[in-house]
Amino acid sequence: MNIFFYLVASFFIFFIPTLLAEVTVRIISSYYNRLSLDLLPYLSISISIIFFIPILFTVTPGRGCKEKVKFLELRKVIFFNLLCLFFVVVCLWLFFGYVDDYFLLEGEWFMSEAATLTSGAASLAILLFAACVVAPLIEELVFRGWLYKKIEFIQPHIRISVIAIIFSLLHWQYEHFHTFISIFLVGMLLGYIRLIFNNLSYAVLAHVAYNLFTFVALL
Repeated sequence: MNIFFYLVASFFIFFIPTLLAEVTVRIISSYYNRLSLDLLPYLSISISIIFFIPILFTVTPGRGCKEKVKFLELRKVIFFNLLCLFFVVVCLWLFFGYVDDYFLLEGEWFMSEAATLTSGAASLAILLFAACVVAPLIEELVFRGWLYKKIEFIQPHIRISVIAIIFSLLHWQYEHFHTFISIFLVGMLLGYIRLIFNNLSYAVLAHVAYNLFTFVALL
């Protein structure tokens, strides 16, 4: 099978759980009108993991959980390696912040809107879970997990670049070109973390850390 097939398949694996979750949330909100409309997208992301797990389980090679986890290369991590990765992630995050301030780059309305939803404990918990747990977990499992393995016949640097481009395009809610460049660079970093350690767990945790730093900065 060619690379185009796997790229299209990865989009379906990523978006189908999101669409199912959004329909579910819309149905719930129609009966329970106390839910904030602005919070619905984040609630959809939070519960999309329920639909995502069985879909990923179905399409991942292997007869049982152990074989599927082995295929995705989710392995144990070493604490010292994690500390080093977190340091790199912090440096990249600070660098982007410095560039934004130096060139007076305009922020995203999407991020500003999210910051206004953190007033209540429940809203804060949903946002934190969606942005810093579910989103990075699903994105890494699909793109630097499933897709990364499926197109391993491609030269590693090209593979990492292709996945980083897809990763940046997935964040369609952003408007400014400089934001997509930042996301692309984050995707490249996560891809090389995946390549160097040959362990998807490091990429997942690095992604979680980056999103967490961004989330805390909004508070």
